[in-house]
Amino acid sequence: MIDIVFKLNNVDYSQMLSKYSVKIETEYEEVIKTLDGTEYGVPKYRPNIVFSLMPLTEAQSAALFSILSSGAVSVTYTDTASNTTKTATMRVVSNIESVFGIKSINGSRYYKGDAITLRQRTVL
Repeated sequence: MIDIVFKLNNVDYSQMLSKYSVKIETEYEEVIKTLDGTEYGVPKYRPNIVFSLMPLTEAQSAALFSILSSGAVSVTYTDTASNTTKTATMRVVSNIESVFGIKSINGSRYYKGDAITLRQRTVL
């Protein structure tokens, strides 16, 4: 397995990964129509990262929840297709309320181990 770089707001989660994949989503927001009526889509590419982590301590879980619920997350990651390290601003598209539970005694959140999906905010 290749070494993976995975940091969220400069907090390194690389050694805690249990699942990790980078997928490039193709979007066609623009369609160009030529004079003969032929349509050509203009592709735009947006990376998505799906990951899950090993069991976390309460402090690690609280820190991760705080990072993910902030809205925009700075992510430094390994693009597995090109084996290069990239940095991007991403947002969480998973329902983090279902990824994290609440301990009934003290109200602290804990990480359930579910997959989390991040989506780059800008297109390539």
